[in-house]
Amino acid sequence: KNIEKDLNTFRREIPDTALFTLYYNISTLYFGSREYHKSLSWINKIINHPKGISREDVQAWSRIVQILIHYELNTQDILPHLLVSTYRFLHKKKLLYKVEESILRFIRRSGNIDTSQKAQMDEFRRFRDELVKITKDPNEKKAMEYFVLISWLESKIENRPFAEMVRK
Repeated sequence: KNIEKDLNTFRREIPDTALFTLYYNISTLYFGSREYHKSLSWINKIINHPKGISREDVQAWSRIVQILIHYELNTQDILPHLLVSTYRFLHKKKLLYKVEESILRFIRRSGNIDTSQKAQMDEFRRFRDELVKITKDPNEKKAMEYFVLISWLESKIENRPFAEMVRK
């Protein structure tokens, strides 16, 4: 609440690049505390900003986090649209790392898998193993600096809070 109040007070003095990075960080903090609607509100401030933002990396990962938020909210009906939109954005901006491509494939597949606990856990493990292999490439590992995706997957596999897995 204090940050929001201060943001309104000092908004004009904060450069857009710093502001959007702050929005992104606030969104991921809410994501980590399972406050997905608040997380979505902050991430949408980046994605829906009328002027756009100069930090395409933040814009790209904001779109990916938006997909993960909707995945957590179980709003499956919007995921196909977000997947196509995000893929187009990443492809057009030439920001499509193997990591991002893998995330988009995982989310697309997750809508088609058996909803049994075992099938879901198998898919999370398969995706985690895929990411571990991909991130052996230093360029791909750099892409993972924006979101601790492997910790998110481990939280799903171990049925523990994401924030706990990040701390671990």
